[in-house]
Amino acid sequence: MKLVLVSLLLGLRPQGAQFLVSTQTTGSQLHPVVAASPGGTFVVVWQGPGTDEDSSGIYGQRYNFAGAKIGSTFRVNTYTTGGQTQPAVAMDATNGFVVAWMSYEDGSDSAIVARVYDRFGDPGTPFRVNSQTTFYQESPAVAMDSGGSFVVVFQGYDADPEGVFGRRYLALGNPLAPDFQVNETTTDRQNLPSISLNAGGVFTVVWRNGSTPNVDVFARRFARNGVAFGPDFRVNSVTTGVQWHPAISVNPAGTFVVVWSTGSYPQMSDISARAFSSNGVPLTTDVRVNTYTTAFGRPAVLALPDGGFVVAYSGFDAALPAAGREILLRQFDKTGVPVGSEMRVNTYTTGVQGRPRIAGHARGFVVVWESDSGDGDGSGVFGRRFASTTEAGDATGDGIVDLADVFYLINFLFAAGPAPIP
Repeated sequence: MKLVLVSLLLGLRPQGAQFLVSTQTTGSQLHPVVAASPGGTFVVVWQGPGTDEDSSGIYGQRYNFAGAKIGSTFRVNTYTTGGQTQPAVAMDATNGFVVAWMSYEDGSDSAIVARVYDRFGDPGTPFRVNSQTTFYQESPAVAMDSGGSFVVVFQGYDADPEGVFGRRYLALGNPLAPDFQVNETTTDRQNLPSISLNAGGVFTVVWRNGSTPNVDVFARRFARNGVAFGPDFRVNSVTTGVQWHPAISVNPAGTFVVVWSTGSYPQMSDISARAFSSNGVPLTTDVRVNTYTTAFGRPAVLALPDGGFVVAYSGFDAALPAAGREILLRQFDKTGVPVGSEMRVNTYTTGVQGRPRIAGHARGFVVVWESDSGDGDGSGVFGRRFASTTEAGDATGDGIVDLADVFYLINFLFAAGPAPIP
């Protein structure tokens, strides 16, 4: 009952229980990411062991708007020597998508490789993103516009010693220009980037800036043509402690929200968020997301059309303090005021749930995460769908209007069955 009441307060309704994404359950499936089109089709990508990789490969699974699988699990990488890790994914308005990941195939240390898929799930040829091959290139993130053009960002070598770089592409994966350096401030380390873009192609990149104990979250905004609107700026207003693992989401109007973990390294104890206007002007102060005293890193965020936002993160559920780490959701309005309480995403509560990612669409959103329990061997990738609107006639609340809704209503009207789900 508590979960249902919280769901109604949030205006976000779970569509069924959690589901297992990674049907290959031998070993550990890790680092899940998810992207969705406006119509609700989505793709989940992760890293895991395969039958012909030296170490790990990149795998994906497509789903339709109702949560049914489209085809079977597919391998993204064609190069299988060494480990393929750290996947990122973005999707356009027609269900085409791009996957980027870290690979050891450029003859130096590591490289960023990407592959474009059309709306039918047919792949193009993988290509290397980074033009500089000295030392390591890692931690890719990607954002794609409705027409399929995209930007990949990643951390690389800039002699002091790390920086954030990006590259812009047309829909079929043709590069528009060479790599460009995202960060203007080059002193110390700039790494762990995240990117999001609005309907006009304006994109904003956030990253971790500095080294412990002086670590902040920085950001920079760029026009569609890759020209920066101005210098770097610090996202967090509170500078005590360490700010880590930033993530960003931009709504169609350009308002964006950044979330990050904060605390004393190596233990991140809180999740913070801050909203900005389309011009980069702060709309809120730093907002504490978690209500329980301990939360963990790598939060995810979804900016809503009305300026509000939803944050997903790993932490302890105050209602289940004896359980392991859970995946929690919390919604905020555009001023940073919470709308309701924290909501637990995972229905299986044994073990540790971590690394959530979230993707929105016109009907709601999808959350994916990794869990060290539930698939029978090592860690697995799980997901859960949520609806933010009610389909007319959807009595069962599963997001689909079908014959099951007719029987549900008959049972309610004539056999004292449960009431339609609002």
